[in-house]
Amino acid sequence: MQKVNAEAVLRQRGRAISSGAALVRSILQRTPFPNGFTTKELFDVAVQEPPPKDFPPYPLTLPGIKNVQKPSKKAKSAFKPIGPLYPTFRADHPVRSIRFLKTEILPVLAGRQEIRMMNQPRTDLAPVAETPTKGKKKKKTSHMEFVWKVVAPENRWVPKPPPPKKEVVGTEVGVGADFSHLNKRRQRARVEKVSAAVTRMKEYRQQQGEELVW
Repeated sequence: MQKVNAEAVLRQRGRAISSGAALVRSILQRTPFPNGFTTKELFDVAVQEPPPKDFPPYPLTLPGIKNVQKPSKKAKSAFKPIGPLYPTFRADHPVRSIRFLKTEILPVLAGRQEIRMMNQPRTDLAPVAETPTKGKKKKKTSHMEFVWKVVAPENRWVPKPPPPKKEVVGTEVGVGADFSHLNKRRQRARVEKVSAAVTRMKEYRQQQGEELVW
């Protein structure tokens, strides 16, 4: 049984997400996708890019199953091979699989509003003449598809800067302090004391301002 180092897996996952997002971002900057792109199309382009130097490979070893078999329709006991179990898995690449690209990397770019998912008419469908058929149900083909599209920088949402903090007069003498630990009598006395100190502070600042103007 293979020993799994959880810390190594999480560390490699974080490195793969950051490196994969940077790699996909560079692809989108130099590769035009006027009609958008699917996750599979982007994956086919991304795996052609070399991984970064010193990129740690995926620490887990996938099961060494060369061919997967499924039951044949003619005989339940007969099996036929359907190909490799993980034909597109790249352990040494940041974009190691289509699933990893879809669930881990693309959500990062979508969260930063660099890309967004859109539903648009399909462009890969050829017009087919409808012919009436008897006894067979016609398969419904969707004429719409979901694709990713790059969001122009000027159309991305930019968070507003936080409002400037208002200057609170009297923090030096206790304004804004927590007096909840005192009983009600002491709280009233402390509030009166702070109010008197703030009044004296305002008068002093006004006098200083008049002297400076003078």
